Amino acid sequence: MTTDPKAYHQESKHGYQRFAPSPGFLDWDTQPDPFRLFHGATHLKLPFLQRDPKATAEHLFVGGLPAGDIHINVIAALLELSMGLSTWKEVPGSRWALRMNPSSGNLHPTEAYLVIGNCSGLDPGVYHYAPYDHCLEQRCVLPDLKLDKGFLISLTSIFWRESWKYGERAFRYCLLDVGHAMAALRFAANLLGWQVKVCEAGDDLLSEFLGFTKTHWQHGESEHPDVLLWVGEGDPPKTGILQLKGVCSQADFAGSPNQLSSNHHHWERIYEVAAATKRSGMLTTPHWVTAPFRGQQYEDSGAAIIRRRRSAVDMEIQTSRLARKQFYSILDVLLPRQHCAPFDVALGDSRVHPVFFLHNVQGMNPGLYIQVRNQQHLAELRQLLHPDFLWEPVVPELAFYRLLPGDMRAAAAQLSCGQEICGKGAFAVSMPARFGPELDEDAGRYRELYWEAGCIGQALYLQAEIHGLRGTGIGCFFDDPVHSFLGIRTNDYQAIYHFTVGSPVEDTRISSRAPYFHVKDRLQD
Repeated sequence: MTTDPKAYHQESKHGYQRFAPSPGFLDWDTQPDPFRLFHGATHLKLPFLQRDPKATAEHLFVGGLPAGDIHINVIAALLELSMGLSTWKEVPGSRWALRMNPSSGNLHPTEAYLVIGNCSGLDPGVYHYAPYDHCLEQRCVLPDLKLDKGFLISLTSIFWRESWKYGERAFRYCLLDVGHAMAALRFAANLLGWQVKVCEAGDDLLSEFLGFTKTHWQHGESEHPDVLLWVGEGDPPKTGILQLKGVCSQADFAGSPNQLSSNHHHWERIYEVAAATKRSGMLTTPHWVTAPFRGQQYEDSGAAIIRRRRSAVDMEIQTSRLARKQFYSILDVLLPRQHCAPFDVALGDSRVHPVFFLHNVQGMNPGLYIQVRNQQHLAELRQLLHPDFLWEPVVPELAFYRLLPGDMRAAAAQLSCGQEICGKGAFAVSMPARFGPELDEDAGRYRELYWEAGCIGQALYLQAEIHGLRGTGIGCFFDDPVHSFLGIRTNDYQAIYHFTVGSPVEDTRISSRAPYFHVKDRLQD
């Protein structure tokens, strides 16, 4: 049985009178293990970076560095800076890990798999990345596999990790997490001289690549294939990817997935909508912005920015401010350009247009603003949004318009499930996406909309760190009240993500430890 993704989206909305169906409480006895392992698979320890790449923070976005060799050490660096651990947090009696890629509720439903051909130090085959130990688990050997000038990474989702806490709405959060992870890989790859591109590979093909059809999953803990990425030089080798299906279908896959929970609450609608949004892998053609990238000279290295990224849990209203120049640089990186990360992964045509609740940007009036990231949608946005909106061009080359003047702090907080953090920062963001017309053409685009929003969120996270602030992704917001506020009366556009940026208030009760203090053997080499 499948379900219409539009129906799922409606059912999983939060409103003033009701929240989306959820457990209603946290069953700590069944909290999922955040780390997937494959028992019986060969574990290959990866080296840690002894020195971070010297590339500056600007290189996160524009790259331009010489391409690195396809070597186990460089692959290890890519994974460490994108999917690895960033720190451990602890209070008396409890300790938990944070990662380079953010996740709603720090639940981390996203897993990463590598398909390696020609790589010094690694046999050709399929590997699962295990971030806890920073190692690869060899799921199968493919001695005849040839992939020149690059390798493949597939991202997958374990729905149960999110639905344990968030119930039916968890599918949305899993998709956002994939978008964040995709962008995290893209940013880290720029520091190593590599490109990252989305491959035209659908769900069925990925299941064959990864051996999922041959894996015995624990009840309620199966993994769902999401996207395949080419990492390296040039474009994805289409013929090589198609040949992989035949190669992998004959291979034996090693390892049994660990059990994540002792019991489960099965949210059937999530599996139904996952089936309804099954992707063929076909992508639309992006409309790239041609305005030149402004760029800035940043003092910090790109790796330093990645390593210190955190999600703020509270913000200080008095110190949450940005200079206008800083804010414009944030807007600049959100535009989809052909050779600028993260949107040059070429996920397809841009369909998400952030609406800014501007609180404290020096030299700019507080109010409601919008960035139209695809000019093909400008006319319909002007027609579909509130008729009283001004649409005053503020920075034409950044496609940035003022909609309404005024103090938006209360509105930003109220619409984001009453979370005060959205009214305390320098600005907050709602991300309406072109929805109904896209799903009418291809239901699989439901997932792509969320991936795009996740990429925007990851760019905001890193830009916040660059400018001495901190970001927080907000998955909890009142859907239809947001639409009413923006004047949206149909499902042609739907808000799919919120975000806020400001000056963090640190919780001094929580202490930190190094990300891999528990892996002493390789840290002392």
